[in-house]
Amino acid sequence: METRWIKNWLTVSGPQKPLSSFVGQAKGVYPRRKDALGESVLCFNSLVELSPTATYLDELAEWGCKGGAYNAERRSTSPSRDETRVAEFSFDTPWTPPLEFFHKIARMFPALTFRLEYSPEDHEFEGKAEWSGGNLTLDQCKGSTAPSSR
Repeated sequence: METRWIKNWLTVSGPQKPLSSFVGQAKGVYPRRKDALGESVLCFNSLVELSPTATYLDELAEWGCKGGAYNAERRSTSPSRDETRVAEFSFDTPWTPPLEFFHKIARMFPALTFRLEYSPEDHEFEGKAEWSGGNLTLDQCKGSTAPSSR
């Protein structure tokens, strides 16, 4: 069966210091894929580390997707009108959006707001989720095979 890729667009906003900390900590190399990818601007394992012997089942349990973020790019980091700063990323995940990962990350960085929008290549479903103050505050998904969140 061919992999179904999910396109993900992430906007992270908040004060400069915690945002810079998140952006810095998000960089890393996936131990299981280091030969193929090199350093990524959004390495799930850098933030929610798995054991070197972890399997895809561990990735699904901890991150909500197999393999983490692929083709990750930081699209921009910019100030907004007030003291808030914004960083934008795009990345792909196989089969499902990484909702479990962001449940964990939001609690690690409660001063930040994380907004994730996602859709597979075939647009069979699309969704939005937002975490603020460490909690899930928005969870919308439309379509015939929408993934489940918490």
